[in-house]
Amino acid sequence: MSQPLVSIGLVTYMHEQYIKDCLESLIGQTYQNIELLILDDASTDATYDVIMSYEQQMRERFPYMTIVRNSCNSGNVSANLNRILKGAKGAYVKTFAGDDAMLPAYVEEVVAFLEQSENEDAILAYTNAYIVNDGFHLGKMPGKKYAYRSHRPYRQKELYEVLLRGDFIIAGTVMMRRRVYEQYGFYDERIPFEDYDLWLRLSRTEKFVYLPSKLMYYRKADTSLTNYCSKNGRDKIKFMIMGGKKVVQKNLKGLDKEKKQFYQQIFFEKYIVAALEAGLWDVAIQILIFMWRKGYHIQAEMYEKVVITAKRSLFNRIK
Repeated sequence: MSQPLVSIGLVTYMHEQYIKDCLESLIGQTYQNIELLILDDASTDATYDVIMSYEQQMRERFPYMTIVRNSCNSGNVSANLNRILKGAKGAYVKTFAGDDAMLPAYVEEVVAFLEQSENEDAILAYTNAYIVNDGFHLGKMPGKKYAYRSHRPYRQKELYEVLLRGDFIIAGTVMMRRRVYEQYGFYDERIPFEDYDLWLRLSRTEKFVYLPSKLMYYRKADTSLTNYCSKNGRDKIKFMIMGGKKVVQKNLKGLDKEKKQFYQQIFFEKYIVAALEAGLWDVAIQILIFMWRKGYHIQAEMYEKVVITAKRSLFNRIK
């Protein structure tokens, strides 16, 4: 029985430290019929050189393979993905980043899962993943930390509103049917969080399925946008708020005013908690003041949490 073609769109930028692991994890897939589409967004480190050092090996491994390099950095992940995926020929498509890596059975297991009769109406599948740091390389044991510890797949009718509360899906674990792009269009190049926007668009009408196997290494590096504990954590969390706000506001269309305010409030409260967990109590206060000025109802517990954290931080500084 022939294997359906799987198209993998890999976008890289300044991934010199990680790209070797990423490429070797792709080459090492147990599934054979893979189309690999690579775009490097004008990295100024050795990312592209490492990619080209694997070119011959990749051309021998994959029946279809394309490498593209931007002449200058666009900084637009959505546009880069659209550029390479518009030519994808696979029945299944997945996007990937150069700082992540797959376990060898990823493609084989996810395709088999989507091919099951009970999942034939699902537009995408997502899996569990190991969370690894900067120091991780293939061949090292990843430890016991993984993305979903007690996770249940959501029913389609609740999926949209669950996603409005926050993006719980790790993008690198997702594989989709190509009809995603045929029916819903490609990524919105006007917003930075292309995956989250697409999940919200799809979740109104489409079924997602979850495979609990841990099939990917998801790297939460110092440079990761969601790692707020790094030295530029303040800039990261502000960028995430601005980008995430655009996605949420765009996808609140069709809801009544009360529900819109409810989900917007949840959005800001989520970042207050994230800021406090990262020790950025001043950022948490700024978000709190913004919410107060905009007339959001802020629970007393949230005020108390921010004030206690700020007092504790100031006290420690004085000591």
